[in-house]
Amino acid sequence: MTKLWTWVKNEGLKRKASSVGKLFCLLLPACFSGGCIEDFSPTVEDFESSLVVEANITDGKGPYEIKLSRSRQITGAVDRPEQGASVCVTTTEGECYEFKEIAPGKYVSDSCTWRGKVGAVYTLDVVTGGKHYQSFPDTVKYTPPIDSIYFEAENRLNRFGQPLSGIAVMVDSHDKTGKTKYYKYDWVESWEIKVEWPVVFKLWRCYDSDTTKTILLTTTSQLTEDRVSRFELNYVSTQGFRLVSMYSMLVKQTALDENAFKYWSEIKKLNESTGTLYDPQPYQVKSNIFNTDDASEQVLCYFDASSIQEKRFFVFFDQLRGLDWPGKSCYILAELDPEHLPRYCTDCTYHGGSLIKPDFWP
Repeated sequence: MTKLWTWVKNEGLKRKASSVGKLFCLLLPACFSGGCIEDFSPTVEDFESSLVVEANITDGKGPYEIKLSRSRQITGAVDRPEQGASVCVTTTEGECYEFKEIAPGKYVSDSCTWRGKVGAVYTLDVVTGGKHYQSFPDTVKYTPPIDSIYFEAENRLNRFGQPLSGIAVMVDSHDKTGKTKYYKYDWVESWEIKVEWPVVFKLWRCYDSDTTKTILLTTTSQLTEDRVSRFELNYVSTQGFRLVSMYSMLVKQTALDENAFKYWSEIKKLNESTGTLYDPQPYQVKSNIFNTDDASEQVLCYFDASSIQEKRFFVFFDQLRGLDWPGKSCYILAELDPEHLPRYCTDCTYHGGSLIKPDFWP
């Protein structure tokens, strides 16, 4: 248990503490008293707030963004941005590219004066609260191009055991030099929303988007060839609006070194564990950023430099013949009472969409 509370104190991950607390409150009364169930809220004493750094340098078009904040207790509901820090990325020649604070805890570079280069070595320096934090030097790694993005129709079950119809979006890539081996993926998906029974023409069609919610990693280190094949990026079902009209995904591929891959793999394990008593005990994930005067101080997150490859992918409704689609309830409602249709049938903004068409949309 000591390891568990230490992790909660330092990491501030609310979901873990909540899940374990609820399991204790379920198990203990049942075993000893057979009485009513009460919530168990652990008391965390001597909380030590750690610096949290979100920093990634690429060869893509800037500006680059670095976010600084402080970890908070599990009961804390407000983010704690780290303000007033001095932030710069330095080269091996000692040149410092300064990041200016444009919002609380958000620091950006000047895209007109600096852009990362493949093969260049960079070090992150942060001075805040009278302390100097520094990363280990990191080389901007070469990332090979994405070969292809495609989809395959698949039927699956949701978490309640109910059938789903949809598509699995996959990616292929390779490095002919055999030097990459570790890959990380991020994506931004976008889709068109068309309501079933438009009344006002300008409220008929909207656009919405979302980003990766999981850490997507793969490695070819155990293969004879440095080739990524059929790696699944996302499963998109016919529920909702994503596939009803037109769907797009911008895929970002970055190469990692072995240490960065291990770091993100451990973060992925922590994020995906279910929070039960039978899970592995949580632990601190080692960062590559440290306090230059006190190496024992815990700093969260990882400074990484890598080139980036992007590719956009479209799915059109005509490509999805054969999938199972939910019934269109608004058509039925329109037949019963066309004068009093609910807003979700007539106004695309009801579903969270924007009327502004993205620049990349066909």
